[in-house]
Amino acid sequence: MKKTIKVSVFFSFILLFGILFGIYQATDGELGATATQISEETKPESNIVATEKPKKEKAKEENNQEDGSTNKELMEKQKRVEEVKPFNFYSELGAKMGKGLEIIFHQVVTTIITTIHSFLNG
Repeated sequence: MKKTIKVSVFFSFILLFGILFGIYQATDGELGATATQISEETKPESNIVATEKPKKEKAKEENNQEDGSTNKELMEKQKRVEEVKPFNFYSELGAKMGKGLEIIFHQVVTTIITTIHSFLNG
């Protein structure tokens, strides 16, 4: 009875890690596919943007003539954003934690896969 439970738990862990590994592999492949889809979708829009560009430039020129202070306001906002960037501690901490967890997960999965491979190929 104990042997049956041990075998079932062992296979359950193998299936669990297989599922996790499959999801990991699927998301890597999916991100590459969406990037190519996005680049293909933006190509036709570039022709539309190129034909509408003179209209937008005319509108910008009219706005700049009407509001000379717009550029000054944008420069002030840009300076404020540059000052706030170093204080974004939690964002950087979260990114580092995510990267660390990704590395740990990758190493765990690699270790498990190589152990199973060496066990099966003896």
